[in-house]
Amino acid sequence: MSHSMEDDVFFDAEEDFGSSMDDDEFVDVWASASTEDLGPSTSYANTNGQAGFSINSEGSEWSKCDPQNYPLHMAAFDGDIPRLRALLKASNRGQKAQLDCHGNTVLHLAVLRENVSAVKEILDSGCPSKIRNSKGWSALDEAISARSRELVSMLHSHGVKELKTELKQAKNQLLRTLGELPDYSLELNWQLGSAVFGMMLRKFAPHDTYKINKKGAKIRVDGTLMGIEKNTSGLIPEWKRGKFSLLFDGSKTPAQVFLVFHEKGSYLDITEEKASRKKAGQFELDADVIIADGAGRTKLRAVDFRFKPVKGWLGGETTEKIEGWNTKVYEASGKMVAVTHLKSDWHLPADATFEDYLQMVISEDVVVEMPVNLNNMGGKNRGDGETAGSDADKNKKGKARKLTGRCWMAEDFPMSLQQLLPLLDVVGHANKHLGKVAKFMRKYGDMNMFPVKIQIPLLLTVYLLVSFKKFKFTEPDDKTSFEVPEGYKKVSLDELMSTNSKSKRKNPSPIEEDQEASPFEMKEEEVIDF
Repeated sequence: MSHSMEDDVFFDAEEDFGSSMDDDEFVDVWASASTEDLGPSTSYANTNGQAGFSINSEGSEWSKCDPQNYPLHMAAFDGDIPRLRALLKASNRGQKAQLDCHGNTVLHLAVLRENVSAVKEILDSGCPSKIRNSKGWSALDEAISARSRELVSMLHSHGVKELKTELKQAKNQLLRTLGELPDYSLELNWQLGSAVFGMMLRKFAPHDTYKINKKGAKIRVDGTLMGIEKNTSGLIPEWKRGKFSLLFDGSKTPAQVFLVFHEKGSYLDITEEKASRKKAGQFELDADVIIADGAGRTKLRAVDFRFKPVKGWLGGETTEKIEGWNTKVYEASGKMVAVTHLKSDWHLPADATFEDYLQMVISEDVVVEMPVNLNNMGGKNRGDGETAGSDADKNKKGKARKLTGRCWMAEDFPMSLQQLLPLLDVVGHANKHLGKVAKFMRKYGDMNMFPVKIQIPLLLTVYLLVSFKKFKFTEPDDKTSFEVPEGYKKVSLDELMSTNSKSKRKNPSPIEEDQEASPFEMKEEEVIDF
């Protein structure tokens, strides 16, 4: 689909909870050097076609589980709501997270029993919905596997509320940090590069320079890249330019965000747009879609990750002068492995007792590991009938490719990395690639240095290069405006979408079809969560 900035609106908490995996999200795991959940895959039935468990009659460790060790679990299993409520009230957070012999929490067991009342009691007691069992499954995964629309809706909604609370806390910290910082201005230049495609990518790929001003809790970002030019005639697109500003005012509640189009003399009130669309119910959950996706997941694991200074040919640390600053060069590198968990499909019999449950031998999940390379980096759901371990899978595996990024860190810069992070958080809402930079740099926020230049991988052969220049502290009488200019017309998202849809090319090029072609990855159903 052809893509321009006017097609985009903005990120909301609902999109963060249970979203599907993007082709380039492996970079997020590479950046944080940890294992992250990247969304639903497909639920697979047990290979023998049975219910997924059997009763252990040989007196193994399962039969030695004493039901009296799990009073919460027993109450939830039996559906004894008054006793469950009393036990929850007397339990601390750790007791609510206790695992039984099968590695399930009381919340998981209530979902397995499909007892809506018990699930509600447990959630209302303060038990987090995103807690996972010993196999890594959430209660929502179990509800999806049980195909319980009511439980899926309840758990998903509760998870969104928890996430919004976390985002609100993060936002408050961001605003406090902004208010404590001196006022400043700087330029942020970003461009795509590649050791493979070289000059061609630098010539035709999108790039821009953002002029950024910060005053108190207000930020103004000025740029020119608007999207793809509609009159492009060849396969290689031309980029549409036009002056725009992103205005953020954190001194108000809720924080105000405006996207201003100077050449059109118009602006979009993002905060108001979000409120009106929520009121209209446009972000309501479709449980059927979640259930159709299935209960399963693919995770990415960083292997042999390192972040350390680059050594020169004589063994000393490499230094370079960037934008007039003396810097030390650091390199981050590692390989990625995709780990797919295929959930065993089993359900508790309606007539089973708690003792029966504790003695069940439950089928293990199937786990498939695959190195991330150009042949399998998509990470899409398994909906085409391929089974784990098939010949098609084996042929795709290949070897994991090393991903490498670099940072040029200045020790004498007048601003620290920790002070830069709130700015990257705001700018990241307008440019998803810079959002990845923020995520990468947050891991090293305690370094008493400033990243004058940053290079991080976006794909296996493409990297993003970000540099900062022309930094200066500004005076209180600085004339930069953080308000929408007088006389500008307010437009709605629907108006912007309608105008842009009329200007799209009939035969878009392959590059235009790629949503990565534009840095603005904001869809109509999304809004910034400020």
